[in-house]
Amino acid sequence: MIKITIHTDNAAFHDSEETDSAVDRVYTYDEVRRILQKIQDDLEMGRDLPFSLMDYNGNKVGCIEEVGED
Repeated sequence: MIKITIHTDNAAFHDSEETDSAVDRVYTYDEVRRILQKIQDDLEMGRDLPFSLMDYNGNKVGCIEEVGED
């Protein structure tokens, strides 16, 4: 099983100027989509697991790893 963990509580996932939570979610979704695309690209290039996931600011926000079956 592959486990992907993404913590979405830092600035890269939110617009600090936005007060509308629906619009703010768009920032979260866009950054998650960018990270998932980066995972796909890395795996297609043969990158081995595990590896850290970084936001567009260069901060570690999660990881992708192989874990045992539950």
